[in-house]
Amino acid sequence: MRYLLAFAGLLLPLILLPGQAAASQCSYLLTAGGSETYPVEDISAFVEQEMRQRLNRSRQHFNVEFIRRCDGDEARFQLELLTENLYILGINGHTLPEDIVRYSDEPLTISRERFEASFENALWFGSLSRRQKQATLKILAFVISETARFSDVETAVNNVFTKNCLYEWQEYASLLRRWKTMSIFANSRGLAYGNQYVGGSRAFLLAPITPEIVSEYNQSVSQGWEVIRYDYDQRETDQPVQIGKAYCPANLAES
Repeated sequence: MRYLLAFAGLLLPLILLPGQAAASQCSYLLTAGGSETYPVEDISAFVEQEMRQRLNRSRQHFNVEFIRRCDGDEARFQLELLTENLYILGINGHTLPEDIVRYSDEPLTISRERFEASFENALWFGSLSRRQKQATLKILAFVISETARFSDVETAVNNVFTKNCLYEWQEYASLLRRWKTMSIFANSRGLAYGNQYVGGSRAFLLAPITPEIVSEYNQSVSQGWEVIRYDYDQRETDQPVQIGKAYCPANLAES
């Protein structure tokens, strides 16, 4: 049975199985590499203890497992990730091709409801359309990989799971696509201090990129700071990044 779920004007076809338990009856948990389980409401503890600490400069694979428990029934699937950069390489045993791994520019709302629909889609990932696979990957990557990379995303995802807030993916796109650039900037300015973890191959990738790093980066690029990209011999200017606005029940009620 299929239905259409609308987010911010975008219709995304999602698979809903007959008899699927209502979201209110279900709990969602995370575990990584056989670790203890964490409820998604404790996403900050999970990313600090189980994700960021796995970031290193080797190319080792590890798994993150999502678990859904509904009135005694349980479903689960795994993501395959790489310690070097926290990239998601596979979903539920399906290796991701390049056109799925690379983020599309399709509008997408980040929400608890969207996450729960993406969980269901991940269980049947091989049968999804290309567009469904791209949307599912974006949600799961935002929750797992990008939350580990950026403190601002960690705050957003925590608000999604604990306050039922909504965010627009496009309002974070410029931030998500500058992990390497901001890591280079933070290293060049000596801003990598505190509980920082390092990965990458040629460039040193830092996690987390904190709001302070983002603020200094925006100020510096506004004043002409240039980054060396790609061939490591050409400098390019950049633009300040935007951080997405939260749409939470409280401020939605006021609008």
